[in-house]
Amino acid sequence: MRRELIVFLVILAVVLIVGLGGRSLILNFAVNQIKGMFPGYDVSIGSADIRNTDMLAISDIVVKKDDAIRYRIKSVEINFSPFSLFTKVIPKVAVKDARLKFNSPDKNLKDLIEYPVAKPGKGFIARSVVISNLMVSVDTADWQLSAGVNGNITAGKEMTYKAEIELGYFDLAFLAKGLNVAEKVELSGRLKGSLSLGGQNLKVTYIKGDFVIYPDPSNVEGKLVIKDGEFLKKLAENTKQPLSVIEEGFKNYNFTRGTLRISRDAESILFHILLDGAKGERDLTVALHGF
Repeated sequence: MRRELIVFLVILAVVLIVGLGGRSLILNFAVNQIKGMFPGYDVSIGSADIRNTDMLAISDIVVKKDDAIRYRIKSVEINFSPFSLFTKVIPKVAVKDARLKFNSPDKNLKDLIEYPVAKPGKGFIARSVVISNLMVSVDTADWQLSAGVNGNITAGKEMTYKAEIELGYFDLAFLAKGLNVAEKVELSGRLKGSLSLGGQNLKVTYIKGDFVIYPDPSNVEGKLVIKDGEFLKKLAENTKQPLSVIEEGFKNYNFTRGTLRISRDAESILFHILLDGAKGERDLTVALHGF
């Protein structure tokens, strides 16, 4: 009995040593990874400490480049097991109260976004990433929006994800430009509302969005002009109306209010748009296939 007790105590001591030493190694690794993932940026970390036996916390992370790009993260919490150092697997990472800001009115958003660069070599794999209270602010030549995001990603044999997005405002004047359809559609106004979505790997398994459309604060009315002849022709066929009526209806349509609802139908994502103005209502449904 005494020998079994000694063996148990030795094993317990080894686990404690590995756990305590592993925590410091994982913490140092995480701090070094964050600092090295943004070459050319100013990176500062307020504090990094061990919260309890299975959690590390890195707080007040600021990543910035000039005044154009700024990432601010209040806290990154890393849950781990005593064997994470050997398996290179971290059960959960929680990112809390992050702020992403892109401010450069003379540049496009795609020219500002630079993805983090992982250091070479075998790192740790997070099985679950949870994002809480992420705020995104964009003011560039092609996009203007403000949004809040909550969500999570789980990695295993299949990657699953879900997200809740609260759109504070989105300037529709930039939508056609951002989607490279400015020659086909002219649009002005703003959009706000909420979107829920989830999926597996690259497939969107569910999506639901409810938004209101309203004029820009500097204008009494918003505007929708559809210049795509093929789209107008298909719309005339679907509604069984003369093409001339459809063309006139979207030649120069001003609206005072509207709604956008997003849903899923089989392998398509549906965008149902309803606008109301002095010339009456306009009701459109656009389907994106292959989802």
